[in-house]
Amino acid sequence: MIPDRQKIYTAGLWLLLLISQPLLAGLTAERLLSIKAGLDQPTDTAISDNGDIYILNGVLNQVLVFSEDGKRKFSFGRYGKGDSELNQPMGISIKNQQVFIADTGNARISVFNLQGGFVRHILLKSEKPSGNPVAPVSLLIMEDKIIWSDRKNHQLCASKMDSGKTLACWGGKGEADGQFDYPYQLVADGQGYIFAIDVLNARVQAFTPKGKHFMNTGRFGVNTMGSLFRPNGLALSEDGLLLVSDAYLGTISIFKNGRALGLLKGSNAEKLIFKSPASLTFHKNKLYVADTLNNSIEVYKLNKTEQGKKSSKSIIKPQPGSSRKNCISCHISWADSYLTENHEDEEVIPVAHQRMCYSCHHGVVIDSRKSIGHKQQHPDVHHRRDDENAKDKDESKDKVPDEFPLNDKQAAKKKELYCGSCHTPHKFKTDIHDGLNDRHNNSWMRESNNSGEICQQCHESKLDHVRHKKRSSVGVNHPVGIYLKQADSTKNNKYYARDKNLHKGLPVEMINAGASLNDKQMMICQSCHKVHGSDEQQLTAVKSSGAEICVQCHQRHDAEDLKAARKKGVHPVNIKLEDPVKINNEEIKVVNCLTCHSPHDGKPGTALLTVDNKNGELCNICHEDYNKLVNSDHDLRLTADKNKNRYDKTSEHTGACGTCHSMHEAEDNKFSLDATVKSLYKGKEKPLQRDQACLNCHREEGVAEKSQVKYFSHPAKDLILRSDKDKMPLLDKNNEISEFGEIACITCHNPHRWSADKDIEEHAIKAGELEKNDSGNILSSFLRNKEIQDSFCKDCHGIETKIKYKYYHLDLSR
Repeated sequence: MIPDRQKIYTAGLWLLLLISQPLLAGLTAERLLSIKAGLDQPTDTAISDNGDIYILNGVLNQVLVFSEDGKRKFSFGRYGKGDSELNQPMGISIKNQQVFIADTGNARISVFNLQGGFVRHILLKSEKPSGNPVAPVSLLIMEDKIIWSDRKNHQLCASKMDSGKTLACWGGKGEADGQFDYPYQLVADGQGYIFAIDVLNARVQAFTPKGKHFMNTGRFGVNTMGSLFRPNGLALSEDGLLLVSDAYLGTISIFKNGRALGLLKGSNAEKLIFKSPASLTFHKNKLYVADTLNNSIEVYKLNKTEQGKKSSKSIIKPQPGSSRKNCISCHISWADSYLTENHEDEEVIPVAHQRMCYSCHHGVVIDSRKSIGHKQQHPDVHHRRDDENAKDKDESKDKVPDEFPLNDKQAAKKKELYCGSCHTPHKFKTDIHDGLNDRHNNSWMRESNNSGEICQQCHESKLDHVRHKKRSSVGVNHPVGIYLKQADSTKNNKYYARDKNLHKGLPVEMINAGASLNDKQMMICQSCHKVHGSDEQQLTAVKSSGAEICVQCHQRHDAEDLKAARKKGVHPVNIKLEDPVKINNEEIKVVNCLTCHSPHDGKPGTALLTVDNKNGELCNICHEDYNKLVNSDHDLRLTADKNKNRYDKTSEHTGACGTCHSMHEAEDNKFSLDATVKSLYKGKEKPLQRDQACLNCHREEGVAEKSQVKYFSHPAKDLILRSDKDKMPLLDKNNEISEFGEIACITCHNPHRWSADKDIEEHAIKAGELEKNDSGNILSSFLRNKEIQDSFCKDCHGIETKIKYKYYHLDLSR
């Protein structure tokens, strides 16, 4: 058909459609293959001459190649801006034994050979204005030119294949002929006429090879012959049948010379329905459907059949007016011809159904594939958690404010969240910066969420803001509101991160995973959590099951093994326990941050601890019997309650164990995580390094001045001392406990147990009450052995052993 005759045809098309009785399509589809292996929201396919299927998986930034029978062969591509790298690409095509990819996020076309080897990049620019950013989403190779659709500027452009020079662009945003409201997939016929999907205008536009508007096919509507709602995919068969997929309705419409022939059906005359058919590819009588939300490529063989009887839907209603059409574009149920039988699982109003959101957000209008269609999602009617009991428990604590509507359909068992609870295209509030992502400021939130305000309203029990005057949840939840930058002055550093590594903001890995600070560089809920697209059920930005997310910011507290922990001066993590322990009825086999800490279920008034440790209860789970020091002279809450440890904390804040030990702030290579106040011992004898912790208190002017130790050394030169290290441990040259070595404080004393002959039951802690220890004697002061029978002293001292043992610290014994 020549152009002039076509114009005449187009002018009378609507009148013809109104009075004609269109025939049903004489075409059926026989399903051959379904490919799912490794796919995550694929958007397009291209077929090589030998039948290999090249599938573009933009979320994974790669191309997966399958044989004609669906066996995976290889893949190529990765995220980035360099060679062989892609950034959320949308379209793919094969020509002249080369693979051309519309690299959307990088504003270019990336070219590879059929084996996945990188060939070159073709940088793309808009013709006018010069250098305007572009977003190519589909491409078409025509001789020495590449035609590409530009999502960002609502236009089609032609570029030279060799140089990439932009030859011409046409279109622009609008509803008139030749204008677009998000162009997408492209095809061309044998005469070079270009067909382009016009997504939100719900039509297919045709252009001459020089870009002059030629005709339109289809029109906006629902459930009427020739109507399109959210067209996406486009394919042209060898005999001129134009196939158009609908990303929301899930159907494929068939047209011939602009005339509607009905919907594509299966071999048994059943209507084919897909979840979200984003693109169509036709090759050698096979149709390849990229069913994006279903994470699959569906392959069909097309079979011709005799055209059936005339359609019973003889009267086609005209396209609604522009303003009403714009409303129905989302509010599909307002359409006169809408039928709820389109989808069986309609439990929420269609405008707020996940499919409705996804029909625009999978890349054709805006790319949210890494969010709403990917991985774990915030629980709602579309995304239910496996652990319903946990969900109910959370709901009992916090109530959803009235500002956020819930699904109240009769079919639903109870009111539940849905997409429209947090999002609305009819914004109630507008801010200059009301989205966390600078590239997408309009997040259509019901309220401003720059600092996680929406999260805080629904999860009030999880909130601990450092600036709130009444921090009722202190110690229960990880605090927010902390500045991750350097304080302006040393006097004003109360709300600033102490770790210098955090003065430049969140770690890069957290940012790349989607975590964010607010515009003032303060920690908010989204600094750890993602509402959409997390790998973790807890919706953390990075993995959390092994405390990986904790380590991102608290790197100082992490250690690879025991040796690394000793060097850093931190409590060991990443270690496997010889005997598993139970904490809150959960079996613990490997120690990590979450063994002791809980970011949202900590015990009140603690450092987010899983078990209150004021009396050493948490420590004692692994370090059995160590809290026998409670109520003894080493319980400084009784004997020195005003004393402060090295980190300026009293025993009231640190509990029984924290007066001497620091889990995360001890200095490098300090034994036993020593937190006692450092002092230079001025006595006559030189202490071992490990003895210094004891002598920090047991010295003149020390906390234990009344029990100061003046004499403690034992001759070691020219002696070989040997002892059972489980009964009376010695220290070797490296200050490590050993069978051979020197006598130290810990050789005779166990600082965590007052009396060697008393069981833990006799030191039972009375609830809410502390009792001062009874005064002991020289043979019952934290000694490992009540008498000398288990000591190695008698090996040398014989009958003098008891005297030497009893008066070891007196000048008399010297």
